[in-house]
Amino acid sequence: GLHEIHLNPAAGKSDRSGNKGSTRLLKNAKSSKFTSMAEDKDGNLWLSMREGGLTIEGNTYYHNEADKGSLMSGRIDRLQKDRRGRMWICSVDGKLDVVEATDKSPLKFRHLLPWLKGTAPRGMIVGRDGNIYIGLNKGILVFNPDKLLANERQYRIIPITGKGKTLDIYSLAEDEQGRIWAGTGG
Repeated sequence: GLHEIHLNPAAGKSDRSGNKGSTRLLKNAKSSKFTSMAEDKDGNLWLSMREGGLTIEGNTYYHNEADKGSLMSGRIDRLQKDRRGRMWICSVDGKLDVVEATDKSPLKFRHLLPWLKGTAPRGMIVGRDGNIYIGLNKGILVFNPDKLLANERQYRIIPITGKGKTLDIYSLAEDEQGRIWAGTGG
């Protein structure tokens, strides 16, 4: 489900009882498997669902085989907004979409890098350098969004290895010095 959290800053530090805030289950939450959330440049909350597509302010978008402008997949795992306000959507089954303009209705999704199928994308971040980093089962996919949109060959994959094999990446983070960290499964 989707829960709204309210913290009580006047209450000070939390004690063992944990009674320093409250939560509320939103009634319009139709899926119990929300996987990612992001706010677009217009302040709209985007919610991705493992099996239910993408919901933006009450409008839901699904994969439709007959519509080439629909989501490439309904099994969304990660959402990320780049520096230009474009929304990037990564699916569990290895598909990547971008929405370049959020003020048009209905939204049109541009499909990129079809070879990602089977690479199990998981973590996705926008680094301080403006590049997008996506954790895969082959390493980290790195690209500058502007360059990738102009030429789909403008990316690189950085393998993450350990004990002689490539490791699956489950999460990514960037620290204060701009170093990218990868959480792996091995």
